[in-house]
Amino acid sequence: MRKSLFLSFIIMVLFAYEACNNNNGTGPVLSSSSLSSPYFPLAIGNWWEYHGYTLDSNGNEAPGSEGYEFDTIVRTVNIQGFLAYVMNSSKSSQPVYLTFDSAGDLMVLDDTSDGAGKGTWYIAELFSNQTAGATVPYEISNHITGGLNNVYFDTFFGNVSVTVPAGTFTAVAYRDTNGYTIASPDNSETYSSVEHTYFAEKVGLLEATGFSVDAFKTSNSSSSIRQGSHSELVSYYVQ
Repeated sequence: MRKSLFLSFIIMVLFAYEACNNNNGTGPVLSSSSLSSPYFPLAIGNWWEYHGYTLDSNGNEAPGSEGYEFDTIVRTVNIQGFLAYVMNSSKSSQPVYLTFDSAGDLMVLDDTSDGAGKGTWYIAELFSNQTAGATVPYEISNHITGGLNNVYFDTFFGNVSVTVPAGTFTAVAYRDTNGYTIASPDNSETYSSVEHTYFAEKVGLLEATGFSVDAFKTSNSSSSIRQGSHSELVSYYVQ
């Protein structure tokens, strides 16, 4: 993936999933110095610059939220026997660890060690879904909700033309959705999210827009929080 564009994409993924991957899982692939993906090329020295902002409950740009982010692949490391690419971001003091599973899906490490590279891998984008119009479910166990299993849905929309400040590209378009409800006799919480992402071959993430709604209800009151973010690619270098 979140986050110049990518970090914003990853942040949306982290908040939406905050999860352990149970995707019938092959897990990350074995170490390989040539590991990469045409839709998110990972190599030391690759970088992406993004422009982004948060969205208010009406889908408008929130005043004062505009910013830029610069993400760079700086090195590779071995984590749990798998090759991982390390991405540094101007918007974060902690690195992001990336790899791919054996199906070609982009994986991100849910780092629970303050940047030390320990945690659980989960899917950030289901690149293996390449059938236009197909919606593919994949299950994630959400540790925020005490291990409650949630089903996430990935829909592939095929190839589209996308124009961002970095240029006009032919991109693959995805929508990811999920939701869950936690209920007790006295209160409940219902969460849902939707995210649209666009990736170009030999470029990476072009654009990401996501929204989440968190609704709370008690015996005396109810409330909800709706918020989102938007990011777009400004410039990049890939090998």
